[in-house]
Amino acid sequence: MKGHRLESSIQATQLGIERQKTGCASRDGLSSTWLSLGLIGLGSSLLLACNNVPSKGTDFALKVTKSEANSAPVKVDFLWVVDDSSSMCQEQASLADSFDDFLTRLETFVSLDYRLAVVTTDMLSEGFISQFRADKTDEFPFACVQKASAVCLRPEVLPVAEASFPQVVDQCLNKPECQCDPGYECDSPSTAKNVLNCNGTVNSGCRKTCAVDADCDRAFAGDAAGDACASDPAQCAYKCLNPSGDAKGTGCVRRPSTGSCPDTATLRDAVIQGAGKVCDNGDSCDADVDCDTNGDGFHDDGDGGCNPPPYPWLTNKTAKDYFKCVGVVGADQNINKNLEQGINAALWALSEAKGAPNADQSRKFLRDDAYLVVVMVSDEEDCSTADCGIDPKDGKWKCGWSVRKEDFGKCGCLADSRNGGPLLPVSVAINQVKALKADPGRVLVAAIVGDSQATDPVQKDLERTLYAQSECGQCPNPADNHADRAKTYICQSGSGQADFGRRYAEFVSAFGSNGILTNICNDAGIGPALDTIADRIIRVFTKVCLPRPVADASELAVRTIGPAGKCSDLSDCCTQQSDSCKASPSCGDGSKCKGIAINLPQGTEPDTASFQLSISGDCESVSLSEGVPSPNAVIFNSLLPPGTGIEIDYEADYEGRADEDAVQGQ
Repeated sequence: MKGHRLESSIQATQLGIERQKTGCASRDGLSSTWLSLGLIGLGSSLLLACNNVPSKGTDFALKVTKSEANSAPVKVDFLWVVDDSSSMCQEQASLADSFDDFLTRLETFVSLDYRLAVVTTDMLSEGFISQFRADKTDEFPFACVQKASAVCLRPEVLPVAEASFPQVVDQCLNKPECQCDPGYECDSPSTAKNVLNCNGTVNSGCRKTCAVDADCDRAFAGDAAGDACASDPAQCAYKCLNPSGDAKGTGCVRRPSTGSCPDTATLRDAVIQGAGKVCDNGDSCDADVDCDTNGDGFHDDGDGGCNPPPYPWLTNKTAKDYFKCVGVVGADQNINKNLEQGINAALWALSEAKGAPNADQSRKFLRDDAYLVVVMVSDEEDCSTADCGIDPKDGKWKCGWSVRKEDFGKCGCLADSRNGGPLLPVSVAINQVKALKADPGRVLVAAIVGDSQATDPVQKDLERTLYAQSECGQCPNPADNHADRAKTYICQSGSGQADFGRRYAEFVSAFGSNGILTNICNDAGIGPALDTIADRIIRVFTKVCLPRPVADASELAVRTIGPAGKCSDLSDCCTQQSDSCKASPSCGDGSKCKGIAINLPQGTEPDTASFQLSISGDCESVSLSEGVPSPNAVIFNSLLPPGTGIEIDYEADYEGRADEDAVQGQ
C-alpha cells in the first residue's frame, strides 16, 4: 500500500548549522515533528528522526565540518598509474602542476581522508612492477625534446619528393625549400613516402635548436623568462641538450618541476613517515593495541603491530607537498618502458592473491571501508600482456615478453589471448578490479589517454577508424602502409602526440557512471582532464540517501534552491559586514538573493541539471512492500554549487523495509 507523502529539505552548505521544519507523518498521520538531516561525508546520507519531540538540529554539509550524526570524512584510496616512457615528459610535468588544483576542487565540496599511491606502466624492470614509487626525477631525456608537427623534408630528400611524391611537397610548411623556420631543424623520415600517414597525421616535425638554456626559455616561456634564466640558471624552465655534439642536433627539454624536492632517500622517508601508522590489515592506528584482531588484548600472536607503512603513499598531510615529487615518475628510454602495461600495473599493485608480487603492499594500502579510485595516465595504448600472472605450476608470479619488440608501438593492433593474441582480455581486468570491493559501486576508474578531439560522435568514430587503419597497416591504398606507420597518432596538443587508448576506453566504460574517460591532448595541459575527473567523483559521492522506499518513482520531485547569497547566474548578491551577510534587495536578473528554485527532471545525461534514482551500496538498503529492492539514493547529473538547497518530495511505501538505524521512531 502507498503510504504518506514524505517531504524533506536539506541545505548543502559548506559551513554553518541549519535546521529545517517539515511534516513528518507517523503511521497514524497525527504527529508532525522536526526533521534531523545530515549529508555525511561523500556518501551524503539522509537521516530521518520522526519522534514525538523535536530532535536536535544538525549540520548540513557536503564538506562536513561538524555533524551530530557523523563528522568523519569519507575514506578514499587513490591509485595513480603514470606512463614513464620517453614521450611523457610534458604530460608528467602538467600533471604535477595541476594536481593541487585537483585536490582543492575535491576538498571544496567534500571532506576526504585519503591515501594516494603512484605506480608506473613498466611491468618488466626490477624495482618497478606495480611497486609504489617515491623517487625523485632530476632530468628528462633528449627524447622529450620540444618539437612541433609539420611537413618538412631533409634537403637531400627534397628532389626525390618533388619528382615522386608531390602530394607531400604540396603540404610543406615552407615552400619551396620545405624546411622549418629559422632556429628550428627538420626531423623527418629518410624517405618522403613515409612522411604522411593515411589518417592525415604527419611523421615529420620542427625541433627548436639552442646554444644555451635561455634560448629555450625565450622560445617557450617568453623573453622575460629567458632573461631571468640567463641571469640565474636556477630560474630556467628548460634545458638545452646536445647529445650528438652537432649544433644542428641540439634541442630544448623541459625541466621536471622537482627542483625543490628532497633526494630520493629523504623523499621516501618523508612520505612514509607522513602516512602515519597502520596495522597489518591496513587500518590506521596509534598503538599496538589498536591492531588487536582476535580480541585478546593484543599479543604478538599474529595480530602484527602498529607501525609506519613499509610502502610509500601520500595522505592529506603530505600530498600537496610531495605529489609533484612522486607523480613525476621519469621518462626513461629503456626498452621496457615502451611496453606500457597500465591495466596490468593497476591490477598487480592492488592484488592480494597468494603469490602476487605486491600482496603485502595492497593489504596494507587498501581499506575495506574506503572508496577506490584508479586514475591511469598515458599517451600510448595499453599493452598489458596475458602472461603477467601467477604460474599455476609453481605458484610464482611471472611477466614475460609475449609481445615482440617491433610491435611495442602497435599494441592497438594486437588481439587478446582469447582471440589468439598476446594481450590480457580487458574483461578479465574489469572483473578483477570490481572484485576488489564487496560493492563494485565503490570503485571509480578514470583514464587520461589519447582519443579523437572531435565533438561530433560520427566524426569521432571515423577518426578512430582511420587511426586504426593507419596504425595497423590497413590503409585503403596499400602503398600507404609504410614502415613509419607506427608513429601514427590520433590527437596532438602542446604537450605532444598520443595514440588512441582503445583498451583503456573499453576498461573505463565497463564502470558506467563510475568510469571517466578524458583526453590527454589539450593545449591547456592535463588540468581540464583532472577537473572532469574531480567533478565526476564529487557527483558520485554527493548522493542523497532515501530513508524509505519510493512508492511511485514518477511522482518523486527534486528541487534545488540557491545557493544562498547568489543570484540565479551564481553571481554574488551580498556583502560581508562584520560576521553577517547583508543581502541586496534583488539581483540584476530579477531573482532573489537566496537564489531561484529549480525543479529538476529525471534523466541520465551527464552534465545536465537533472537527477536519477539509483540503488547505492553507500545507503541503507530499502525494499518495497512486495520485497523488491527499491532505489535508495538520488544522484545529481551535474555538480551542485556549495550552498545549494535541496528539497526532495516523494510518496513513501511505509510497508516496505528500511533499516531501523536510518529511520527512527516509526
